[in-house]
Amino acid sequence: MENLSSSRMRFLTAAAAFIVVVVALMVLHGAAALFIPIVLAVVLWYILVTIASYYQRIQIRNTHISFGIAVLLAILTVFFVFLLLIEIIRDNIAEFIASLPVYQEKLQSLMLKADKMPFVSGIDIKELGSQIDLSAVASAIVGGVKTLTSYTAATMLYTLFILLECKGFDTKIDKLFPNAGKRKKVSGIIQRINSQIQEYIRIQTFVSALTAALVYVVLLLFGVQYAAFWALLTFGLNFIPTIGSMIASVLPPLFALIQFESVVLVLILTAIICAIQFSIGNVLQPRLMGSSLNLSPLAILIGLALWGTIWGIPGMFLCIPILVIMNIIFANFSSTYWISVLLSGNKKVS
Repeated sequence: MENLSSSRMRFLTAAAAFIVVVVALMVLHGAAALFIPIVLAVVLWYILVTIASYYQRIQIRNTHISFGIAVLLAILTVFFVFLLLIEIIRDNIAEFIASLPVYQEKLQSLMLKADKMPFVSGIDIKELGSQIDLSAVASAIVGGVKTLTSYTAATMLYTLFILLECKGFDTKIDKLFPNAGKRKKVSGIIQRINSQIQEYIRIQTFVSALTAALVYVVLLLFGVQYAAFWALLTFGLNFIPTIGSMIASVLPPLFALIQFESVVLVLILTAIICAIQFSIGNVLQPRLMGSSLNLSPLAILIGLALWGTIWGIPGMFLCIPILVIMNIIFANFSSTYWISVLLSGNKKVS
């Protein structure tokens, strides 16, 4: 009788947990405009703290820069980088939109050439070409940029308040957890979350910047237009695991195909870009990351699908930080430990 009652309680607990998760996901999806800026603000705070840690290493007359000044310098750095990126995006998109009729004509010419090739028999290339509207592609890119920038003001405001709350955070933890053992455990969890996310941001930014720089040089050598924009897009897409790097490897060669109308040249360009992505993503990045990002590739793919469905493109960018936080928290509670085991990339749970 006791076993039956215990099994029933476990079933009811599992059912209640499932309902809570479903409701939570529905709320996150429905209130995306509220939650996305908050999560972006937390990530931006981590970026500022990471940059500030580098500024604090600077010595002036044998004295390190204070944390407050380091944060101020970090804010100025992010602000000027943001302005530079906006300038690059605006100029390149404006130039691309102005040249759309030329590229649309080149695309139609390319389709006519492809239609005469023997290996495409059975495929209506002309019909396919007529359905590809570059102006719609440009509108989608502009729409994506507007979606990301629409959260800028709210994200900046939330980040400011997070920075102001930082100094009193330890005091709040002390008051929330008067028990020394619980307080130490909670502080340890927060410290691991901070350490792993800062490490991820530091390494991912470096490898994404290196990939973008190499792609930029290659595109310049091949004479591909809007090389700066494609490099910037490569940098951003590399923060989306697996899928992002695949898209970043395909888009510049596809544009080059329209620009040059040369299949051989584009195949060479594609091979070089894919080699860069593979070498950095599968050789250099794992060596730098080590075991700091202990997440299963399957968990990352499922996380991408889930958060992409809930929050769209911003959700894909935020997927890894969210999974890192979830993995560490789940590992510290017996009832959710099994979830952490499933999320972990190796058999060692955080």
